[in-house]
Amino acid sequence: MKEELQKLGMTKSEATVFELLVKYGEISGSQLAKKSGIDRSTTYNLLDSLNKKGFVFYIIKNGLKTYQLSNPENLKKFAEEKVQIANSLIEEIKKISKREHQEEIVEIYEGKNAPRVMYNLYVNKNNQKYLTYGGYGKMFSTLESEMKGYIKKFKENKNSLYAFISKDYPNKEKLNVITKNIKQTKFNSIPGGFTVGSDSVIFHIYEEESKVILIKNKTVANLMREIYEIAWGKNLQKRLSKN
Repeated sequence: MKEELQKLGMTKSEATVFELLVKYGEISGSQLAKKSGIDRSTTYNLLDSLNKKGFVFYIIKNGLKTYQLSNPENLKKFAEEKVQIANSLIEEIKKISKREHQEEIVEIYEGKNAPRVMYNLYVNKNNQKYLTYGGYGKMFSTLESEMKGYIKKFKENKNSLYAFISKDYPNKEKLNVITKNIKQTKFNSIPGGFTVGSDSVIFHIYEEESKVILIKNKTVANLMREIYEIAWGKNLQKRLSKN
């Protein structure tokens, strides 16, 4: 597996850490350092690098930070020119991994690939009615070369979007290509926002470094949806319930 991971662009040390995460599932950085034989400082640097590439996420429980693999499909999404290698790795990871990806509740991604993780989550589901608030359309420029593909797949999968945007949102015309369901608030834009799906909520933060926090919990999603419906107005719930 290490050689194939390196062909996808990982360093030898990153591949070592990745393979250990496949084997052990959830693990702390210090435990991973012991099992890999790599010093702690370097191990944390490697985990940070893998997190920024979208291959690893971390969670914090009772003050302890632990790391896990993200959805192995991300190997394919970030290395499309080597899809055949990625597919073979995905199957191997699924066989070996000690956990099911769906069990996770919170995933955190940081760095330039974080928005890609978010958009891939949006477009690869079917018949979703997403409710989004905030942001300022930065990704229309940052991911300009990829947005047409995202929008096309989003529509092909029969997804829809409702958007609350700021009064100074600079990319409303581009947003109109995705949806006409737009309301503007009286507030100025902020470098962040959230999107509610059927069973998850994604918080997206665009400051010096992008960060995406995914909460996969239907109760949280339903709560955020209720708040959104109240803010939008009485007719939203009826519109969302229509097939």
